[in-house]
Amino acid sequence: MRTRTIGVAIPIPEPHAQELQRVREGYGDPLARSIPTHVTLLAPVEVQADDLDRIEKRPLEYHRQVLENYRAQARADPARYRIIQADRTPEQVHEDVWRNVTALK
Repeated sequence: MRTRTIGVAIPIPEPHAQELQRVREGYGDPLARSIPTHVTLLAPVEVQADDLDRIEKRPLEYHRQVLENYRAQARADPARYRIIQADRTPEQVHEDVWRNVTALK
């Protein structure tokens, strides 16, 4: 059965959103005020293609290209992007995410 890799964008609550926005501005991010403050999780989680909502049922090549585009952005700008391996326990993933978020200060 075919599978696809998906990602999730999570809004950052206040007061952390403003702090993260200031950090983005400090890095010279021209979109810091235009794009809502969020963390995009691109976990290598494969789901059954039949389980995806219709809006997500794009060709597999589309999803592969989206993932590769994010990976390319992460390689090109490591100060703004972190790659978190999500094929571990939830506790390990949480620890890795938290370590990366707190390192932004």
